[in-house]
Amino acid sequence: MQRTSPKPEFQVGVLSLNTKARLTIAAAWLVATVSIVIIESAIVLPSFLDLEAREAVKDAGRVSGAFSAELADLAKVTRDWAAWEETWRYVQGDNPGFVAENLSDETFISLEIQAMALLDAEGHLVWARVIDSSTRDEIHLVEFSPEAFDSGSFLAWGAETQGPYAAAIRRGFMRTAAGIVAYASCPVLRNYEEGPVRGSLIQGRLLSESLFEKLRERTRVSFGVEALPTGVTDGSGGTHATGPEVAIGHDAPAIARDGRLMRASFTLDGAAGEPLAQVTVERPIDIMSRGRTTMYWSLGSLLVTLAGVLVALTLLLHRTVLGPIGQLTRMVISIRTTGVFVARLGLRRSDEVGTLAANFDAMLDLLSEKTRALSEMAATDGLTEMPNRRSILEALARESARAGRYAEPLALLMIDIDHFKQVNDTRGHAVGDLVLKGVAATLRATVRNSDFAGRYGGEEFLVILPHQDERGALIAAERIRHRIAASEMGPARLRVTVSIGVCSIGADGADGMLARADCAMYAAKEAGRDRVSCESASA
Repeated sequence: MQRTSPKPEFQVGVLSLNTKARLTIAAAWLVATVSIVIIESAIVLPSFLDLEAREAVKDAGRVSGAFSAELADLAKVTRDWAAWEETWRYVQGDNPGFVAENLSDETFISLEIQAMALLDAEGHLVWARVIDSSTRDEIHLVEFSPEAFDSGSFLAWGAETQGPYAAAIRRGFMRTAAGIVAYASCPVLRNYEEGPVRGSLIQGRLLSESLFEKLRERTRVSFGVEALPTGVTDGSGGTHATGPEVAIGHDAPAIARDGRLMRASFTLDGAAGEPLAQVTVERPIDIMSRGRTTMYWSLGSLLVTLAGVLVALTLLLHRTVLGPIGQLTRMVISIRTTGVFVARLGLRRSDEVGTLAANFDAMLDLLSEKTRALSEMAATDGLTEMPNRRSILEALARESARAGRYAEPLALLMIDIDHFKQVNDTRGHAVGDLVLKGVAATLRATVRNSDFAGRYGGEEFLVILPHQDERGALIAAERIRHRIAASEMGPARLRVTVSIGVCSIGADGADGMLARADCAMYAAKEAGRDRVSCESASA
């Protein structure tokens, strides 16, 4: 009868590898022919255009912030001059030399202003001057003339103005014959902004092309400013009138596309919100152009998708079958070479490869646990639970090599229980085992954490003392001897003594240290036991 191999069992609802491959090929054909056209034409290009608009709005926001910063700077300068004892005295007629001493052309140039006016407490003009920054010629502006203030101006601060004065400031933009002017007005106070108010100080900064160029360099944004004619409305049908407050337009910038340019614009508003000038930011539509080019190339690449289907199939086979099998092979070779069971496949799949990987990882866990247990058993003395002879000899070789390499001190103690054979012969091996356990417990409690103590064999123990010279080793040995002699071993409360041989590292290495420690230990026994003897490296 012909034997048939059992069929592999599959979980219900789990696709086989062959089915997965065929479905992947079919899905690749469908995705390649349909998704590119739909996604790129309906999503990609509109998103590029939206990105262009967002970047234009960000640029407009930076420019708007720059104009606001100019107003804030002008307001700070105005406040510094207004809250000054000299200015306070001048507007009251008590400082006739104030103008000659402080308000020269150089002052206007250094403050980057073109206009300044000082009013008294009744709002009448005390002094005013408007200059051309380039020629330093004095020019006449109606807005800074006596007639403009005698009839009452929202820029004036009267004596009735009450504190606190920290927020007493008016700033914004106004239309003049010379162009749009940024202004700031503060009440004239004494030093430290102390009242009472004795007048007003007004400063103006012309929105000139040189100022625009400075803002362009600061924001790294290209923009233009166009003054709007008088009577332009805000879109609601009404024309704004002059009022006490001014600001940069707070509505979202208007976005418009003009061929290969994206424009974002906002207005600089006057005292009552009437638009005085329009600021327009322009940026080329580069992202949109590149996106359209990319879309055309991607549509043409549809023909190349046939080759992509084959690549996808290869990648699928590598991921589902070839990759895990190769990983399993490399792991087996690594375990055979190094003997280390650390690596795991870690595949979380429910097909045949996943089942194989999970069982292989479980097998490695079991082998690793068994190997660890065997290693501990091979390195530990079963009776005393201390490192056994092999472990402590390996530690001595390692520490002696390190001490020799770095020229550091190292000492070794060889400990032998006195009359231990007599204890076994008279009390029995059970009591002898209790004595060994008691000595081991005393050693563990006495040595440093950096020391290495273990059972050398029979009733002998070794203690390795890193970074310890001969003198320190003798002190440690005496401490161990005293504690063991004072300890009571087992239920019989038996007391034992030990003989300890001490030596330090020399040119003879680990083997020489063992030999010298053994000689020193026997010398201690010959000298009467229960004592410490030292064998120097030069002996």
